[in-house]
Amino acid sequence: MRTKLDILPVRDQEGHQNVHERVTLQQEKSKRYTDKKRGAKAPNFKPGDKVRVRKPFHVKKAEARFASPVSVERQTGPSSFVLSDGRRWNAERLSRCTSANP
Repeated sequence: MRTKLDILPVRDQEGHQNVHERVTLQQEKSKRYTDKKRGAKAPNFKPGDKVRVRKPFHVKKAEARFASPVSVERQTGPSSFVLSDGRRWNAERLSRCTSANP
């Protein structure tokens, strides 16, 4: 008698690798679709750019929502950057600091 709880051992490693590849391809396809629908953009900060960090906590009425400008030192991941003050932030928290905004 066979039940849903019967777990058969993996006979060959090729089948296992094939499943891994299919899962990876499907995940990439889903990511492309979602990014396209949501209008996702890759961050375009470069080392040396001046940015401001949006404060990650509640900001009172008369306070500034952004911290003082700092520069980008390096990019550590697809969307994460190390700033000149030594902290690491995701690009969604950063805003480019123009010359009009000191």
